[in-house]
Amino acid sequence: MTDIVLSPSEIQMAAFVGCQRAVQNIQNKETYSVSGEKVDDFWQRMIGGALAEAAFAKHLNLYWWKGAKNTPDVGDFEIRTTPYANGDLHIKPNDPEDKQFYLLTGANGTYKIRGWYTAKEAKLHPEWLYSKKEGREKQYWIPQDALHD
Repeated sequence: MTDIVLSPSEIQMAAFVGCQRAVQNIQNKETYSVSGEKVDDFWQRMIGGALAEAAFAKHLNLYWWKGAKNTPDVGDFEIRTTPYANGDLHIKPNDPEDKQFYLLTGANGTYKIRGWYTAKEAKLHPEWLYSKKEGREKQYWIPQDALHD
């Protein structure tokens, strides 16, 4: 498990990117969360996701930018995050099968890389396909002990 800590200036830059994404999503009327977060958590989801991406890019020593819709988050990798240390990696049924999805846990600029999984592998486990909240779309929820290092 790898720990990553962002500097205050890295946090500021990533938070700004998260705000930009939030505004774009509001303009495009794309504020719905397939994971089931409350509407009130929209800004946190946008900023928290950007912070985790910036942390992963720092770990890989890769340049990280705002990104464009339908492009990988960092390099060729997809990043998923949760503030819960024991949280699961979520992969959507329509996510690209060949991509590696990394789970980072943490918040506010301090993260742990928990591991990765591909959508192709997730689809081999129908028991992981469910909705964590009534009325939300089903996703694959991969437990941390199943993730690759």
